[in-house]
Amino acid sequence: MILWRSRLSNLNLDGGRQRRDGGRTVRDIEIAQRYFEAMNARDFDAAAVLLAADAEVVTPDGTKTGAEFLSSLRDWPGLDNLDISIRDRVIRQDGELIVSQATRVFTWKESGDVAYEQQAEAHLNVNSGRIVRLEIQ
Repeated sequence: MILWRSRLSNLNLDGGRQRRDGGRTVRDIEIAQRYFEAMNARDFDAAAVLLAADAEVVTPDGTKTGAEFLSSLRDWPGLDNLDISIRDRVIRQDGELIVSQATRVFTWKESGDVAYEQQAEAHLNVNSGRIVRLEIQ
């Protein structure tokens, strides 16, 4: 994880659709991929590098800023009886929009058996190397 963070710390957030990161080009879709990797690892500091503090985050529960959204996740204790994981994530770019599709898997903590699965989709807008809008469906 330290290596991953050091790659993030070298990220040049200078605008445009592609940026240089340690001599290689970073595309907006890679920004989204890094964000989801950080979120899956519950590495909210790394996620905060990629999600602008004033980003508009739209969820089924309402709209928050990026900073408010990450803070609420840091404080969330999780579900009492279920673990949540993400499976089969596919990220694609559709013009200016980044689209992530995945399966949320809810498993019973006690047995590890799958309780249920749910399709998940997120739409992201990236500007100047930061996610400025995230809509979670």
